[in-house]
Amino acid sequence: AGPVMPAPNCTAAVLHLKSLVETFGGVANEVREGVDRYKKGDYPGAREIFCELAEQGVEVAQSNCAWMTLHARGIEPVAGAPAGFRANEALRVQAVVRMLRRGGQQGGADAHLRLGDLLLYGAAGLPANRTAALEHYLLAAARRSPQASFKAGVAFHLGLGTARNLTLARRHYLRSGSRDHFSRYPSQLALAFLSAQVAVEDLAAWAGAEGLTGDASAA
Repeated sequence: AGPVMPAPNCTAAVLHLKSLVETFGGVANEVREGVDRYKKGDYPGAREIFCELAEQGVEVAQSNCAWMTLHARGIEPVAGAPAGFRANEALRVQAVVRMLRRGGQQGGADAHLRLGDLLLYGAAGLPANRTAALEHYLLAAARRSPQASFKAGVAFHLGLGTARNLTLARRHYLRSGSRDHFSRYPSQLALAFLSAQVAVEDLAAWAGAEGLTGDASAA
């Protein structure tokens, strides 16, 4: 019998081709040029490159364009306006959200992470929605984002946008503790705090049960 071939999967094929183009093709060179310009302080030039690629559907460019637009990097201030003012503020916020959502639709972990950050407490014109923020963190965590895993752990730990669940909190803290990622330090601290908290709560529950038993026997 010959080898068993996997069933055709057009979606997976397109995603693989897209990844190759964005990693090794001419698009990758343009992204690197945008990064180089950003490092040199040429924010308008970097933003122009990223936003142009973003309109072409390049995922990493969508996240970078959204971030630079959100923080007004590469957007010239209006002459005579107060410090920090930028023209068309509402349109700028709409562009940020649109770019992040488009990146998220392509499976971009970074886009989901940043949308979660915007929704957690409300920012960039978005109302706070902790439940939606957690959904974005979980989507990013499923795409192996250590930061998103940590933030999902915090949400389950503190009950932000969901019922408090220390088991899930511990699971996400563990997933975020990648040896090669800076999130390992806060995840280790969070795990230590969580373990201590569980021990204290168990002790308090035991002490309460003992007190009730003692009262009942005394009666």
